[in-house]
Amino acid sequence: MKYKLLLSLLLFCVLTKVQAQGARLFTSADGLPGSQFIFMNQDNKGNIWICNYGGLARFDGFGLTSFYEARGQNRLRSNTVYRFTTDPLGQYWIGTTRGLQLFHPEKESFEHIRLEKDEDDNTSRKGKAITISDIILLPGGKQLLLGSGIDGFYIIDIRTHKVAEKATAALRQALKNIVPRRIYVDSKSRLWVVGSNLEVIDLKSFRPLPINSKGFGIQSSDMEITDFLEDKLTHTLLICDKWNGVLIFDEGKRQLRKLTSKPTKFTSAQCLIQRRDGTLLVGCESNGIGKIELAKNTITDYKIQDTPLDLAYCKIHSMIEDRWGNLYIGIYQKGMLVVPSASGNFNFQQITGASAIPIQSAVTSFNHANNGNIMVSTDGNGVFYGRSYDNLQQLHLPSFCNNAVQHMTTDPTGRIWIATYGSGLYCYDRGVAKKIPDTKDIINKNSCYLECDPTRNALYIANIGTGLNRIDLRSGEMSHIAIASPWVFALKLDSKGRLWIGSSNCDCYDPNTNRLYNYRLEAIDNSSVRTFLESKGLIYIGTNNGLFVYNDKNNSCRHYSLDSDNKAISVLALAAGNDNAIWMSTNKGIVRFDPASESMRLFASYDIRKIGDFHSNAVYCYANGTIAFGGDNGIITFNPVSIINSKTEWNPIHFSSLNVNGKSITYDFNAGHNFLDAAIGYATRITLPYNQNSFSIRFTTPNYAASSQLRYVYQLKGYESVWHSATADNPLAVYNQLPPGHYTLRVQSISEGKNLQTTETSIDVIITSPWYWSWWSKLCYFIIILSLVYSQYRIYQIRQRSKKRLRTVIGEMLRIKENYLNVIQSQQVEPSKSVDSGDDKLKKRVMDAISSHISDADFGVEELSHAVALSRVHLYRRTKELFGSSPNDLIKSVRMKKAGLMLIQDKISISEVAYEVGFSEPSYFSKSFKSYFNMSPKDFVARYRDNANDEIVQQLFEL
Repeated sequence: MKYKLLLSLLLFCVLTKVQAQGARLFTSADGLPGSQFIFMNQDNKGNIWICNYGGLARFDGFGLTSFYEARGQNRLRSNTVYRFTTDPLGQYWIGTTRGLQLFHPEKESFEHIRLEKDEDDNTSRKGKAITISDIILLPGGKQLLLGSGIDGFYIIDIRTHKVAEKATAALRQALKNIVPRRIYVDSKSRLWVVGSNLEVIDLKSFRPLPINSKGFGIQSSDMEITDFLEDKLTHTLLICDKWNGVLIFDEGKRQLRKLTSKPTKFTSAQCLIQRRDGTLLVGCESNGIGKIELAKNTITDYKIQDTPLDLAYCKIHSMIEDRWGNLYIGIYQKGMLVVPSASGNFNFQQITGASAIPIQSAVTSFNHANNGNIMVSTDGNGVFYGRSYDNLQQLHLPSFCNNAVQHMTTDPTGRIWIATYGSGLYCYDRGVAKKIPDTKDIINKNSCYLECDPTRNALYIANIGTGLNRIDLRSGEMSHIAIASPWVFALKLDSKGRLWIGSSNCDCYDPNTNRLYNYRLEAIDNSSVRTFLESKGLIYIGTNNGLFVYNDKNNSCRHYSLDSDNKAISVLALAAGNDNAIWMSTNKGIVRFDPASESMRLFASYDIRKIGDFHSNAVYCYANGTIAFGGDNGIITFNPVSIINSKTEWNPIHFSSLNVNGKSITYDFNAGHNFLDAAIGYATRITLPYNQNSFSIRFTTPNYAASSQLRYVYQLKGYESVWHSATADNPLAVYNQLPPGHYTLRVQSISEGKNLQTTETSIDVIITSPWYWSWWSKLCYFIIILSLVYSQYRIYQIRQRSKKRLRTVIGEMLRIKENYLNVIQSQQVEPSKSVDSGDDKLKKRVMDAISSHISDADFGVEELSHAVALSRVHLYRRTKELFGSSPNDLIKSVRMKKAGLMLIQDKISISEVAYEVGFSEPSYFSKSFKSYFNMSPKDFVARYRDNANDEIVQQLFEL
């Protein structure tokens, strides 16, 4: 199920394509470090590197990253950068005015490669500075040849980064210490050296090879060679000279000659390239770019359409074509012009007249005349005819015609009928165009579509204002067919002879019965019908609200809105392709609809974009299967079979920039801490702290032409299960307030071709936990919780021991009481004899005295002896005999028992009880109470108050 959802999202992304990337000029405002171009090259990831006098720049297909001179290690040593070259090991070599450097892209750092012991260290700037003006990979791919305009030559091993001393010395000796301005190695292992003269060395033997540089017409004394190029097909060596133009090395005569002996404006040549299709181009100081024809020995203008400036007046100093066919042009004092590659499948063509001047009016319709001519109508320039679109003749219409032709058709007799908007209806017959008179004012002047019915010799006319009209082709009689809407945009006669009428509704007129059937299908309501097509028993209806497919067999209609972001695609013209699919021009590009799978794909390449807007019903199908759609700026032609069989070009994607909490983040090799583990294009991990957990990351492809055609989807795995789409003009993934965790950001791109091809890249995203949720914090939390649990356990143990001790004390008190009762019983005599015994009376007097003075804090032993009329000595002896305790202990015992009973029975406060039993200080009472009962008064109340009426409790506290 999840794969179906992903496929649906990928399809949605393809259909949301808006427009293709056009030619664009990048300047210093876009991050270019300067516009004095020296050299451009492409690295193994597809990035373009620009060397100039202002620094070094890298273009990733979307934007520029610039590097500037700075002191210190791992920095660019000079802003004057002459060369950028890659080797088979993937290393990036850079030649500057301050020596040779290696660039480490994963660290975005520069390493200085010492060629001499006395070179400076880029910190103190003391020492020798070696200028490296050329870097060439020698045959075999193990060594680099360095050219220095001051120090001569160096040969360096790409593995050890050391100078090959013997090879360097041998080369210098062979060249007699010539100081080179330019060097070049051809496919025959010949080294071409431009010094004060042009020298050639055989690199296999280090022997000089004789050549004659004084060919016919060459100003050898003024030669200033700027570039070399070897034709890949013929292996002809071309040399770019600032004063002599393009020179050719004649292998047979072993001499140079001018490409052409005829005068040419392409003389001040600066650079040479050969495109993928073999086209040779020369960039000049003036007059722009020329196309070299070796077979003809000519140079002609190389025109690039839709550029933001006229190249004929530009100084072209550097050019390169990347692996995808995008052309990069370094224009002196202007900037870098990037021209996207053509798709190769959709062909844009402007229609031109006999004067070769492009016709500016929009193409509105096509027609095939009986004589085989192609006829093209335009909205403003009338009708043109001819055998090809680039050499058309204009059809002469009456002078009063405004030439705003909307549609054409041919009747069975070969006459051509022409509908105009504002000038009425015309008929072209036998070389003469005549306006059709409308004496009854049936047809107004705003006709927009014509449909011929050959079986009934009738011509139907769609009109803006009067609706639907008909002309009898035999008699010329005009008539009006009443329909609901006065605005009719399209007509279609189907295989059953019915006429389909496109207006604000969809109607169908049956000429046999003269009846009008209104197909007010629910889905078509409120949709303006613009075009029709019948194919394999189905009626395809193009509207401003997408495509409708009507099945006559079951009277059903399916709607395909093709909408993106809730904006419906407007279908303008329909054609049945030789690939069993329906092709349509729309306001978003060209759409292919497969009826079998009901799938749709949108094509909006650079070539399609050139047309501007397509025009309603401007479509023509050739016998060979080619389809032509017309629009504002010309015609798009293509063969459906070649489109679906075209090979999908692999477009890598990579991350290009990172923002964290709104701040741009770059990788700094010298920094102690980085959010990235490497430079953004090479990073595998992003690590962010918990309080900087919002980020946005940009991704792109180095293929400039595809950078605006690809569609992207992304997902943060581990955080979400859904996929999000990103538009080509803003390829960005944004996430805010992410919780701590380990995630993986997956990004996929979708390419056009035979099949939908996806390319994926990913990067890990780690949001660290806050300090209070780190492992050591969790350990502390565990220890604290464990300590609390242990302390509670200890408190529980202490309470249990206290309860156990209290039970022991109470047991001992009960045993004392029991012993006391036993003693009393043993001393008792017969009741008749012991009632009035002296001991009982004394005992009663003692207890009464204590009880009556129990609240008196000053009542002690002395007061008790007076109360019972005994001396202190005799009182002590008698209390010991009767109570088993001293008078003082007896008084305290009576006070404590009385206090205990009051606490559990009277429910008064502890302070009040203290005063009632003769204590002047409640704190001292509490201390004495705890000493007597082994528990505080509060604990005593809590334990015995609920059991105050129990018999055993009463006995325990009897006085």
